[in-house]
Amino acid sequence: MQSSALRAAVVVVAVAYMICAANAGTLIPIPPVPGSTTTDIRAINDDNVITGDYTTPDGIEHGFVGTLDGDYTTFDFPNGNTSPTGINNDGYITGLANNSTDDCPVYGCEYLRSPDGKIKAITKDGAVLDGVAQGIISHTRFVGQYTFFDQNDQLFYYGYYGKGTKYRTGLTLPFNTTRTQPRGYNKKGTVTGFFLDLNHSSLRTGFVLKDDVATAVNYPDNNATYTLLESVNDKGMIAGAWQNNGDTAGQAFLFDFAKNEFLPISVPGATVSFAGGINNVGVVAVSGDFSVSYIYCLKKKSCPLSPRAIETLDRWIPARTRAAICRHSCMEPMRTPARDRKIDVSAIRGAAGRDPEFRRTGGDPRSIR
Repeated sequence: MQSSALRAAVVVVAVAYMICAANAGTLIPIPPVPGSTTTDIRAINDDNVITGDYTTPDGIEHGFVGTLDGDYTTFDFPNGNTSPTGINNDGYITGLANNSTDDCPVYGCEYLRSPDGKIKAITKDGAVLDGVAQGIISHTRFVGQYTFFDQNDQLFYYGYYGKGTKYRTGLTLPFNTTRTQPRGYNKKGTVTGFFLDLNHSSLRTGFVLKDDVATAVNYPDNNATYTLLESVNDKGMIAGAWQNNGDTAGQAFLFDFAKNEFLPISVPGATVSFAGGINNVGVVAVSGDFSVSYIYCLKKKSCPLSPRAIETLDRWIPARTRAAICRHSCMEPMRTPARDRKIDVSAIRGAAGRDPEFRRTGGDPRSIR
């Protein structure tokens, strides 16, 4: 009798634990841009204004910004293939023109769009930056990455802090890496992103930079070659995704840095899903290899509910992390390798095409975000 009672008690406790560990999230489909073949949401602010990109039948990407009911304004960066990546509460948008030019031969030129619709390139020492500008907060402060090729045409990604349309200072990590890719930023100064981890089988590892400590983060799945920490809100909740090496599998997630736990986001019919921006009430922009994009709400009470809302059952799982102390608060100029010859744009394009990461993604930086 005691044995049976004990087994029953264990079962009750186990069920109770599973219920506590589970999260009933909510997915809400978002209207596509009229006339588009795909519409991908990339970011959301505290007013639930969203931004992202859409593709027209001619295969060209354009930017859009607007409300959750589909009231959108569309826009284009002059170089084409416009890819917005971040939006702040004032309506400023960061992004890149995902199109190779002589000025920006690798990713495309980075830009800042103001609420009145004006778009300006982001520069460093007068030169337009080739890379990704993303997490933007008040006073048009943001983080990003830019590209550099050394004399051997080896590709480097350098992280940086920016303000307005200018590079301000470098962002370095205390890890063995040649590629640092900041993505998220909050008002407390926390930065998230990912880096090429040369000490651990060349994984693309997520990072959280907080209080002069950099923490490397890996998603606990053997298929997760890439752990992409894309955004962080002011409460420290992080949104992102993991992907496998061939981009054939991956899943959006939330990461609670304080608890060191991931919450996978279940999207019906998705083989690959991606979480971009997260606002301060926990509403997340979600896109992927499915016909519509969504917002995901961690808590139903904070969700702008829709009759088409989908409830999901998600479970928190522990992360794998390691930490290192920053030098100079991880803010210092890059030690740029010297070039012994003038930049050859065609050579750079050729080198980018031979790079394993670009071969894998087809040169589309969204594939590794």
